[in-house]
Amino acid sequence: MARYKNVEIDGELVELLPYMRTVEDYRESLQSLQAVWDNLNLLGQLSGTAADMTETRAAFAGLSDSLLNHLGREILAKTAAELRAKAQVTIDMLVRNLFERTADIGFLATDEDVRACLAAPSEAAVGALRQRFGAYRAKYSVYADILLFDSADQLLVRLESGAAPSETDRRFVERVRASDAPYTEAYRRFDCLGAAPALVYAARVGSGQGVLCLVFRFDDEMRRIFSALAGERGVLLLLDADGQVQASADPFHVAPGARLPQLGAAAWRVIEFGGNDYLFCACQAQGFQGYQGPGWRGAALLPLRHAFHTDAARLLADIDPALLAVVMEHTSLYSEALRAIPLQAERIQRDLNRSVWNGTVLQSGSQRSSNPAFSKVLLAEISKTGERTREMFARSIADLRATIVSTVLHDCRFYAAQAVDIMDRNLYERANDCRWWALSTAFRQALADGRPDAARRAELSRILAYINRLYSVYTNLLLFDASGRVVAVSQDSAAELVGQRLEAPWVARTLALRHPQEYVVSDFEASPLYGGAPTYVYAAAVQAPDASAVVGGIAIVFDSAPQFSGILHDILPRAGGFALFADEQGRVIASSDGRYAPGHCLPPALLRTGAPPAALVHVAELDGTLYAIGQAESCGYREYKGPDDVYRNPVRAFVFQPLCAARAASAAPQPALALRGDRARAGGDTREIATLRIGANWYGLASADVVEAVERQPMVSIKSEAGVMQGYRMIDKTPVPVFFLGTAHDEASAAQQIVILRHPEQGRFGILVDELGAIADVDVARLKPLPAEISWGRNVMTESVLMLNQSAQPGLLQVMSAARIFTWLTMACPEAATPPALTAAMLAEYA
Repeated sequence: MARYKNVEIDGELVELLPYMRTVEDYRESLQSLQAVWDNLNLLGQLSGTAADMTETRAAFAGLSDSLLNHLGREILAKTAAELRAKAQVTIDMLVRNLFERTADIGFLATDEDVRACLAAPSEAAVGALRQRFGAYRAKYSVYADILLFDSADQLLVRLESGAAPSETDRRFVERVRASDAPYTEAYRRFDCLGAAPALVYAARVGSGQGVLCLVFRFDDEMRRIFSALAGERGVLLLLDADGQVQASADPFHVAPGARLPQLGAAAWRVIEFGGNDYLFCACQAQGFQGYQGPGWRGAALLPLRHAFHTDAARLLADIDPALLAVVMEHTSLYSEALRAIPLQAERIQRDLNRSVWNGTVLQSGSQRSSNPAFSKVLLAEISKTGERTREMFARSIADLRATIVSTVLHDCRFYAAQAVDIMDRNLYERANDCRWWALSTAFRQALADGRPDAARRAELSRILAYINRLYSVYTNLLLFDASGRVVAVSQDSAAELVGQRLEAPWVARTLALRHPQEYVVSDFEASPLYGGAPTYVYAAAVQAPDASAVVGGIAIVFDSAPQFSGILHDILPRAGGFALFADEQGRVIASSDGRYAPGHCLPPALLRTGAPPAALVHVAELDGTLYAIGQAESCGYREYKGPDDVYRNPVRAFVFQPLCAARAASAAPQPALALRGDRARAGGDTREIATLRIGANWYGLASADVVEAVERQPMVSIKSEAGVMQGYRMIDKTPVPVFFLGTAHDEASAAQQIVILRHPEQGRFGILVDELGAIADVDVARLKPLPAEISWGRNVMTESVLMLNQSAQPGLLQVMSAARIFTWLTMACPEAATPPALTAAMLAEYA
């Protein structure tokens, strides 16, 4: 802990608090109130007022420190978590993309047309291969260029024009040709590719006939990732292992090539860069299917002067107020220490109210101060200051809770958007795969030649099996002819399909395609090709070698269950939550929670509408629990579901985080009284009335009947059969009996206080009360005797007086008599008149 402007603050917050405007505002307000408490305490001591504020002042000071620390920590945690999430998604999204590239280079390096051109590199063969490379890039638009080097490391085919390879470039090609690795990944400057570094995936073709290179559109991809994650302020970055910037969302702010410090095991740190202070986060890649990427890290910089300008209220504004009230009060998100703050504030306020109440009562008794009028004014001012302090604590606690709840809402919305983005990126690759494999020369020729014999079918199945081994996201690949009859499959376990006619609607649509860029996707429905489970089947038409006719098609069966489940589990931000994909009607496609299997329909109340790419968040009830629900709709990736793509499939991702059990909102607190005080009329008289609440009702007592109010505990519990007798409270070393006057609808609770009353003949006794109210001098002319006809039974009332509540609604306050209360108690509870002697055991319990 450290001292910051007279506040005990966590050491890590000291340098950050000047930037936390919300915390600073509360600190200034609370310290201003602290100064008022000091003055009131001094005046109370000088005037002889019985209300000692020393303990109350110290308690408020301690609570202020605790509250400011909690608020500062939660704001920091919220900001750092959001920053780290963006840094983590930056690198993980890139790694997932690059994983696909490692498969692409391995497969394309085995392409028969590539090998044929290397074996016989005629001008026609080179031209045809360049055209084929163009068709490949048209589908896999993540590539900027494709290069093929021959066995002498000379450039043979290149899709784009450019500078000739340098000696340095050829040495790289030579290393790849000599390597047995399935691929080589390099991010560096290549002279033939321009001045900027390029990310290249290379692989040896055959046993060394040549080297194939795919040039990834690195800058373009990073712009897409950054733009999807960018906030109002701050910079997202990609760093290498040494902390050098490889890509920047704002190159004018942080240029590529700049170096940032290492974080080590820290989740965040404050750094100085370019003359400004920043909150800095960096994250290693989590990896995907064993692939860790090029060893880079995602990072984020946020200027401290803007870092903590959070507006939790904006995120909560659209939440149903009734549900939000329940969540704010009952959510399980709060720590035990945080839950204790409002209880501590309530206890301090209750003690203060009791102290002021006792002081006011005392001024009407024999121990009044030398200047009772001044003392009453001072006590009223203490009460007002206590109320201002209570309101300040209530606002700051509400802000603290809002910060915590809004963090969960933000996470649900953020990760729903990431889930559907990952899904779109995944399925983009599926659309590319089926269209590219449909261009296989072996497939086109075999289907164009007519029904293949057994040997040729076996060869086609061998090719499909090789592809399937490289691309494990598919359970089966099928080649079918122009009649829809299966010719070959990739899985031996599905060999019985060969010769069978496919009848699904997507088959006819596939055979009707005419352009190599077109593809078909089945509905997400149960398919016999997927064991009767629901999935997507992607398909493309196979054209004759001269493109004169469609001679069949290729279908790839997506392994949707583990793929979608993996995405949903990977993006879950917190334990206890779950995520799912659903169509626009709310039918579940996949879920991380077994309760919501594919085909399950979500209740309409869980669905929200918004134009893509908007991500939404709300709170709703599901199975008796209130959840924060983030929702985002698919808006595609690159050409997939883009403006020129006829395929539309408005899938939505949902992230659910439980908040609390669904319940009715807590009843509003009983409104406090505004009992009007009166000045004595000429020749008239006033009586001081002290008010208190028992259960839902307010009552009055003549101050002369009141000794004092004390805490309920410690009390020796001795309950009567009827529950009227509650026990004994030691007052001035004398046991005083305590009674419960509430009705059957009221309950005794630990939060209650005891008002000690005096009986003119029987001495002192106590009653349990729920709240202490105003004390005022009331003109006796306003006190109206109660009619005699209601004086029977449980009548402890003598008079009534008109009063107002905070809403200015009038009502009658019934005034009780201590003598009548005791009389009724002796009737309802005979032991009240002859209390038993306290045993040693009882006194030991009290002690």
